Amino acid sequence: MKIGFLHQPNDPYTFTRIKYFLSKGHDVISISFPKSNQKQKPINKLKIVCLPNLFFNKIFLLKRVMYIWHIYKITKINISPGKHSKYPL
Repeated sequence: MKIGFLHQPNDPYTFTRIKYFLSKGHDVISISFPKSNQKQKPINKLKIVCLPNLFFNKIFLLKRVMYIWHIYKITKINISPGKHSKYPL
């Protein structure tokens, strides 16, 4: 099964769930919001995607709506496990 997590980088709650699903053999994608000087820690077989840091990140609800398009595009492309990927605008 393919499972995607949309979260802040290195969230301990999400980190635990990601490890659990990877241990069960699922295909897991980590999609994290941009945060200054912070990237998701690499985990073996985890596909990591960092959403782009856009100018409207300060507007709470607007960024969530705009990222829907990015997440749709990201989940349609092939991402190599263990590598950080930034989807270009």
